[in-house]
Amino acid sequence: MQRNARVLGRRLSETYEFAYRRRYNLTANDPRFLNATQEDVVIDYWAHRHIDDPTLRDQDFLETTDFDAELAAMEAAADAPDSEWDVIVDDRAGG
Repeated sequence: MQRNARVLGRRLSETYEFAYRRRYNLTANDPRFLNATQEDVVIDYWAHRHIDDPTLRDQDFLETTDFDAELAAMEAAADAPDSEWDVIVDDRAGG
């Protein structure tokens, strides 16, 4: 039991939710925590990270500025005869 508790505790400590609850000293059943959306929790986490470590502000974020072009290229590659993509056919009744 002790080992499982340590493993589960370590996993919990790596979550955005735990960081949020710890920062505001909230229990898992606190309405303020329960009413927060996942987006609220993640944005709050990163806002505090940027305040705590201003060097993060200078880093470029991984952004896809032309997602549609990349998607079209991936789809074209998938249609190529020598594609590494597997074709999955739904042969269930009605599907």
